[in-house]
Amino acid sequence: MGDDLELIVRAGAGTENIDMAVASAKGVYVTNCPDKNAAAVAELTFGLFSQLIDEFLSKTRHCWNESGTNPLSNMRTV
Repeated sequence: MGDDLELIVRAGAGTENIDMAVASAKGVYVTNCPDKNAAAVAELTFGLFSQLIDEFLSKTRHCWNESGTNPLSNMRTV
């Protein structure tokens, strides 16, 4: 750690990836900001899910016939 370091702030929950013993020995205050990035995580999840749906539909478009029904829907599964 740098000699002038006074504070370590971790964005997100937990401080398990910070060596608390070393920080304490050097007088460095350690804190975190839980839930501060929850909206960003939700936005990323929604975006990735939207992309997944788009990819799935583009890759399976050939499975649908002109009437809009799935020609494979009458197949029996084991």
